[in-house]
Amino acid sequence: MIGTEGTFAPFSYHDDNDNLVGYDVEVSEALAKELGVKIKFVEVKWDSLIAGLDSDKYDLVTNQVAITAERKNMIFQFHIHTLIQQLSLKKIIQKSLK
Repeated sequence: MIGTEGTFAPFSYHDDNDNLVGYDVEVSEALAKELGVKIKFVEVKWDSLIAGLDSDKYDLVTNQVAITAERKNMIFQFHIHTLIQQLSLKKIIQKSLK
C-alpha cells in the first residue's frame, strides 16, 4: 500500500476520467511491475501522510515530501525510496534499450 495525496500535479493527481495518474504513480507502478508485486494507492490528506506511514497504514509514501527538521528522523526512509526509484528506473531503461 502506498500513501499519496492525489492532488499535486504533475506528481499525483486525477485525470479527466478520475484515474490517479502522475509521475509518482507511474514510477511506483513501474517499480511494482519490475518487482512483480501488486500495489494499491491510499489517498489521504497531506497532513495525514506521515502519520499514516508511522502507524503502518501504508508501506511508503510517494508524494513530494521535503525533508524538514521535524522529518529528519525519517530521512533514511526518504533516501531509500529515492534510491529504489533511481535504480529501478535505470534497470527499466536499460531493458528497453536492448
